[in-house]
Order: sequence, then C-alpha cells, then structure tokens
Amino acid sequence: MNKKMLKFSALLLCSVLAFGACKKKTEASPSDDTSSETTAAQDQANYSSTSNQAAEESEAVVSGSVYGSSSSTARLANPILSGVTIDTSNIKNQMIVLTFTGLSQSGRIRIGYDSLTLHNGPWRYANAYIVSKYKYTVTHLNGKTWTLTGADTITNVNSGNFAELLAGTISSGSITTNHVGTATIVFDDGSVRTWSHARQKVKTYSNGSVFVSISGLAAGQPGSLAGAEVKGINRFGNAFSGMINSPLLYTYTFPTLTSSCTHWWPYAGSYTHQGLASELAVTFGVSSTGSVITPAEVCPSYLKLDWTYNNTSKEAIIAY
Repeated sequence: MNKKMLKFSALLLCSVLAFGACKKKTEASPSDDTSSETTAAQDQANYSSTSNQAAEESEAVVSGSVYGSSSSTARLANPILSGVTIDTSNIKNQMIVLTFTGLSQSGRIRIGYDSLTLHNGPWRYANAYIVSKYKYTVTHLNGKTWTLTGADTITNVNSGNFAELLAGTISSGSITTNHVGTATIVFDDGSVRTWSHARQKVKTYSNGSVFVSISGLAAGQPGSLAGAEVKGINRFGNAFSGMINSPLLYTYTFPTLTSSCTHWWPYAGSYTHQGLASELAVTFGVSSTGSVITPAEVCPSYLKLDWTYNNTSKEAIIAY
C-alpha cells in the first residue's frame, strides 16, 4: 500500500472511531491566572465606585442648596455637578430626574438617566429614603464601557443632610446612610450579569472636604447580604462576594462632589473577593510598588491584589 493510501486509511479510521480521537492536543494549561484575578477585582471595584458616586450625587441633590433652608422639600436645588442635568419639574411629587450627559467629576463618561423619588422626606429626617431607578452607560477610567440598569434604596439612618453637615449642626457630627440595590450589567465583552450591593456609609466633614467610610451592611438589616458589600455572578460565570475587611475610605469636596485625586475610588481600605479559584485579597490606596500610602503623601492610584495559585503566592498591582 502506498503512502497516500496509508494516510487516507488512518484518517478514515479516526473518523469512524470518534471525531478528534486522533487529534493532537495542543492546548496547554494556563501557567497563570493573573488575567482572571485582575479582571474580577477591577470589575467589582468599578461597580462599587460607580454605584457610590451615583448615590452621593442623589443625596446631594435631595439635600438641596447648602445656602438655603434644609427644612422643606420645596427648596431642593441643583448642586454643581458635571455631566448632569437636573429636572425638578415634578418636585411637588418629590421626584427629580438626573440626566447624565457625559464627563463627570470622577473622569467617568456616563450617558443615561437616574430617576429619584424621595419618601418620608425631607431628606434631613431620620428614615427618609430615596428610591433610585436608573439606566446608563458608563465608560470607566480603564476605557471599558458597561451598561447599568437597576434600582437602589438609599436610607437616611440618623437624620441630617449636607447643609447641616457642613454647618456643623448635626448632633452626632455625621450622616449615616444605608445603600442597597440590584443592577443588571452588560459588560464590555457582551456578557450580562445581575449584581446586588448592600453598604453602610458614614459621612463627616472637615476643612472643605467630605469624608466617607463604607462598610458592608450588617446582617439582619433590610437588604443585607450577610456582610458582603457586593454579590453576584462575575463575567466568568462564577458566583462571588466582596467582603469589606477594613472600611473603604473616600473623600470629595462639596457641593461640586469633585474627587480629582482618587476619581471616586477608595484612598484606603481592603476587602476579600471570594468566588474565584482562590480567595483574592484587595488593598486600596497603594503606590505603583504596592506600598500603602496616604493622600497627603501622593495621590494613591493603584490597588494591590494578593492570592495563591498552584500553591504559589501571587501579587499584582493595577491602576485605578
């Protein structure tokens, strides 16, 4: 039998036995899972940061003018926000519509809307709450564009608004809010996932800046995710949760809500990302070498990831 006939016979045998039975395996096991770890961490951080920015804007809008009365919902006024137009034509029903028109203070580009309805108001009252229903696209600092559609509830736990916070007339010296909700995300790769968040924020004011400390909402409270700040299915199809270990700290000026240093990413804090092949520890507010720094030294522009892969400790530093 000549060589051509031998080759043909071998191919025919392979096809009869099973497709691919004689196929040479060329796929190699990945030598590293850095790509999936960094993507998962940055996705969660982008989601939390974007969500927090929108919530702070909502509170600022319903707080009204820092120069006006804080006792009447009729005096709700437009704070100075970039890339946002504010429609108060339906204010008699405690409804305000924010339209995102482009570049925001954080450096993100947003197009879409956020419809706000105030209940048990005015906002300065304890147990007043905002229902936020939104749909917008957002282009993050890393150039990735997502679409977010969802609904949030933001509750004023201990009373007070921004006007009173800046005036120093809140007896506790801070405003505590609970922020819970669920969003459907269309990722840049076309995958669609639903995530939920539950966080508590404590705001204080000093020397022209508002400082925000964020932790997971305690178990047992309405909307709690049993201590997780974020839960869902990541773009890889894995169930995950993000547990805050030390409070995530933000700062911005008011009423502009500008945060040019950290672009609405935490300047400090850490959480554990659970749900990948190995548990991922995320530390915010580090230098390009992974050293923890403070904004007073230099604007922190990176987060540090630590995990274990194939019994080997791994580390990555990624930019905000």
